Parts: sequence; structure tokens; C-alpha cells
Amino acid sequence: MQNGVDNAEQIGAASGLKALPARGLRRCFRSCSWNCKHVGRGDLVLGPQNEITQRVAAVFNRANVPCRISENLAGELWTKLVWNCALNALSALGKVTYGEILASVDAKQLLETTVYEVLAVAKASGIQPAGLEDPKAALAGAYKVAEQMAATRSSTAQDMMRNKKPKSIR
Repeated sequence: MQNGVDNAEQIGAASGLKALPARGLRRCFRSCSWNCKHVGRGDLVLGPQNEITQRVAAVFNRANVPCRISENLAGELWTKLVWNCALNALSALGKVTYGEILASVDAKQLLETTVYEVLAVAKASGIQPAGLEDPKAALAGAYKVAEQMAATRSSTAQDMMRNKKPKSIR
């Protein structure tokens, strides 16, 4: 199982393995090298409906990890991508917390522009991000994530601050 709009395909191409695409939402941040602070969780989403996704979802649900199946998994993955593109990039490039983004008129304008740009790319790709039929819902979702994690820098910003180099499976 892998989170990301094309990770399952990349894993398959690089390894020959069949990865199960999924969307997970967890809101946590590393407070130090060994500690992670959890500030919210969404459900795990698999799709589409088939025997494998039903069995995997049942395992997670029995373990009290909310898991649902969506017929629009690509849209679910793009919903997360919309927020990640806006928030992670701004936090990393600006070396700021999500709260600092919300406190800045200029940063909020960049966030808004990024959300609408990613929605335009999704539309041009024939993807309808799940739950984001109204672009204002996409922006509201990004603000909600930023508010929940106001004291946090994105994982991308944290990696950059530790000089961690990105990994590629290609």
C-alpha cells in the first residue's frame, strides 16, 4: 500500500511488485529526532471496491483504524495533493510554520493561488478531487489543515532543515 498520486505505479515499474494505492491523512510532526506529536487523523482510503480492498479495509477497521473504500481513489489522492502542494511547499521554501503562513496576507495569497492551480491541473488531467467540487472547499480544507497544525513546519521543511536529500525510486 502506498500514498501518493502515482506511487503505486512507480513502485510497480521499479520493482515488479503490485502496490495497493491508498490515501492516508495523518496530521503529525516530528518534535525531535525520536518523537512525533499527533494532532489529528483522517481516514485511510482504498479503492476501488474489490475483494482485495474489502479484505484490507476490514483488517484496518478491526484494528480501529478508520478505513473506507472509494470509487474515486484518484480524486482522493488528488485532494491530499492539493493541500500538500500548497502547504508543504510554502512551509519549506519560506522556512515557516503553517501558522505563519496563515498570519501572512502574501503567503495566504500564494496558498490560494497554488490550490487553484493544482485544481486546474487536476481538471486538465480529467481528475475530480474528492469533496472539492467547489474550489472554495479546497481552500477551506487547506486552511483547516494549517490551523490544526499551526505550530508545525511541513515534513518537507523539516527534511530541508536537516539537509535530508529527497529519495527517488526511479
